[in-house]
Amino acid sequence: PRHCTQCPATEKLIYYVRPYTHITMPLTVLSLFDGISCGQEALARLGYECVYYAAEIKPHAIAVTQDRYPNTVQIGDVRNVTYAEGFLHAADGRVYDVPHFDIVLAGSPCQDFSQAGANNPTGLDGKKSGLYDEFYRLLQETKPTWFLLENVRMGGKMKAHRERIIANLAPFGGVVYELNSSDWCAQNRPRLYWTNVPQQDVVLLNDRNVGIRATKHDFPVTVQELIGPGYERIKHLQKRHIYSWKKKERVANCITASRVFDSHEVVVNGVARQYTCEEFEALQTLPAGYTDAAGAKTNRGNLIGDGWTVVVVADLLRGMSNSL
Repeated sequence: PRHCTQCPATEKLIYYVRPYTHITMPLTVLSLFDGISCGQEALARLGYECVYYAAEIKPHAIAVTQDRYPNTVQIGDVRNVTYAEGFLHAADGRVYDVPHFDIVLAGSPCQDFSQAGANNPTGLDGKKSGLYDEFYRLLQETKPTWFLLENVRMGGKMKAHRERIIANLAPFGGVVYELNSSDWCAQNRPRLYWTNVPQQDVVLLNDRNVGIRATKHDFPVTVQELIGPGYERIKHLQKRHIYSWKKKERVANCITASRVFDSHEVVVNGVARQYTCEEFEALQTLPAGYTDAAGAKTNRGNLIGDGWTVVVVADLLRGMSNSL
């Protein structure tokens, strides 16, 4: 339930968001570039109740979030969201009384970093990936107990941009982990995660962080398990928009919002077909039908490709319980 009063100084309405009755105090969460609330799904699997503020502008993504988590407070375009003196100012002018945020989550846009994006990536100087600066601004404004930022690997020309983010987040206790979803499930999805949440289930092996599956789940860990009998081979990305077919590959290609269905096909009993939306959801360890509210298959595929692998995020956030 939400309550509001009028600020005597500005005459704006100040909203007080109160959770429904539950046993423990909820986490107060600010999620930037929220997408389909994979972060909220991860927290729910860890047993947390949340008062969850989401900055998102894509209508289909918002529809999915509100379908799955109807109490989510949508606050609009991150560029117009501010926080000061215990008040969160939403993009549309609403003001919320939030004395403290327990955690800030963000998966800032990767298009200007990503190998799946431009041939000459511009990184943090790009129009989309430069929105990282909004995360950094709000991290400084909110000073949460914890934070988690996710993005692509940023190798080669992007290494300097990666180092800039590392330097920005070090004063907040941030440590960067390079993890691949394939250590948890049936998708090859290498990503960087910056967080100050204590980690006990990530180990360094040959200069690569390897995740130890701590959060139990029933999602497939191989393509064979995902597809079932008759699985023969998958379409494999060699380089930008050039594919080959690989037999009995253990994990699927990384799901991306770009050409999502064209770039992911599987041969079953001699017949090539695209992955279904439910198979894509399983590769991100989302429940079947999670994105139904987005409607068309293309909408669903794009949103899944932009999302997070939920069990990876859940394992990264498990250490919060030791600090409560």
